[in-house]
Amino acid sequence: MTKEDQEYNYTPLEKPLRITDHQWPEGTVPLVSIRCITYNHVNFIRDAIEGFLMQETAFPVEILIHDDASADGTTEIIQEYEKKYPSLISAYCQRENTYRHPNRKELRRPFFEAIKGEYVATCEGDDFWISRKKLQRQIECLTANESVDLCFHPAKVIDFETKQETIKGWNGKTVRIVPAEKVITGGGGFIPTASIVYRKKIRDEIRLFKEEYGPTPVGDYVTQVIGSFRGGALYLPYLSSVYRKGVPGSWSVSMKTNLDAKNLWALEAAKMHISLNKFSCQQFSFSFNISLFKSIFKKLCSRSLTLKTKARLVILYLRNFIR
Repeated sequence: MTKEDQEYNYTPLEKPLRITDHQWPEGTVPLVSIRCITYNHVNFIRDAIEGFLMQETAFPVEILIHDDASADGTTEIIQEYEKKYPSLISAYCQRENTYRHPNRKELRRPFFEAIKGEYVATCEGDDFWISRKKLQRQIECLTANESVDLCFHPAKVIDFETKQETIKGWNGKTVRIVPAEKVITGGGGFIPTASIVYRKKIRDEIRLFKEEYGPTPVGDYVTQVIGSFRGGALYLPYLSSVYRKGVPGSWSVSMKTNLDAKNLWALEAAKMHISLNKFSCQQFSFSFNISLFKSIFKKLCSRSLTLKTKARLVILYLRNFIR
């Protein structure tokens, strides 16, 4: 038995139970780490945490929540749950916001290094899970498909302003493996963030990518793409999470009002496509070129980007082919 086998050695429960009812021996290492990052989500964070706590699994789980110095009461809600479920929830509450902090990486390091699970499940503080079987299903399927590193499912989208509901990430009625090429060309919205579960080793790959190419402007897309490099992405046709669209203060909303940030993001996002292609040893060059073209074409049609930014995008695209 290897050291890793010993680390995750536990006796599964006879049947899945709500994780709040689990009683594991002291020192048991969780098989799954739920990773939640939140900021000023006072009206939503309870839904997210309750979605975690209602999970029914036959394996140990931990919940890690990173609060980026919220000023609206979010921190207090998280600490309330941590006090109530100390064996399940660990809160990492920043004293100052780290989003644009020069030492962001170091300030967030304790949170990311605390992740113990062999698998990592993601959910932002303004999204939430709606199926108690979500984690159990995804882990069972990943265990049965050892050549795949990432699993996802469709999500319900609720527009914050209009309350209109749509479906995101629907790929049919059957369980199947989506090729990496489709994940790449699908863009960042192809896989709902709150649906993702991936093997912990993908974190190491993402870290290597960032060390070589720098910070990423779109973390979700990087996770999806790198997570699908080895064997595609495993799709489950179960609607199991909710994505709130257009929440005030969210990244997507802030991009609409901060035009300088949007122009900078447009350039960095284009460079990211090129960097990901290099990181994959150009194994998926055709798909990355399609994705880059689609991304740049959409930005060229945007009225909020400057002519200078658009010109730089065109030059970046042409240089990518010349090289």
